[in-house]
Amino acid sequence: MTKETEVKKSKRIINTILIIIGSISLGIGAIGIVLPILPTTPFFLLTLACYTKGSIRFERWFKSTKMYVKYLEPFVKTKAMTNASKVKVLILITGLISIPIIMVDALPMRIVLAAIIFLHYYIFIFRIKSVTKAQLNKMQEEAGTEAAARFTAQSEGDSQLSNEERIGAAASKSPFDETTGKRGNENLSGAVSKSSTPDNTEGNGR
Repeated sequence: MTKETEVKKSKRIINTILIIIGSISLGIGAIGIVLPILPTTPFFLLTLACYTKGSIRFERWFKSTKMYVKYLEPFVKTKAMTNASKVKVLILITGLISIPIIMVDALPMRIVLAAIIFLHYYIFIFRIKSVTKAQLNKMQEEAGTEAAARFTAQSEGDSQLSNEERIGAAASKSPFDETTGKRGNENLSGAVSKSSTPDNTEGNGR
């Protein structure tokens, strides 16, 4: 096995581990929506971090969900957290990523996973603002209102597009009558309108 092949294999394994960790965190965060005792945003934040590094396809899918728009997009826009939330997230990330570091017997993979942990510490300490709970609530409320409006507009646009697609599909399935130059649904509507019009021929004959 060449060195390049070994590196690719290690990268695939690391990506798989990140996707698994992200999916577990997503499940726990979804449970936190129903059970208030579990924090939702930290788990979804871990999901986003793992999917971003593990799979572009999973990252795009997660960003298109209602859970991301409602619970995580306000944080992504504000880039602010309370110190307590930072500590919870960092403990969670350290614990989950430490498990494969202990279990995997490959030094390069351990180094990469350890680097991911340290990268999260750098981001949370130096790149994410520390604010009070009141400040965070105000910032997230403003960002959440904007995100909700965007999601509603997107949903309405998708619904309108779906209606137009259904109409187009129905028209394309209608048989085409070469003698009249119209499709079957147009002929049918014409026949219905003619049948509904009173026949005055007989009355004029009288």
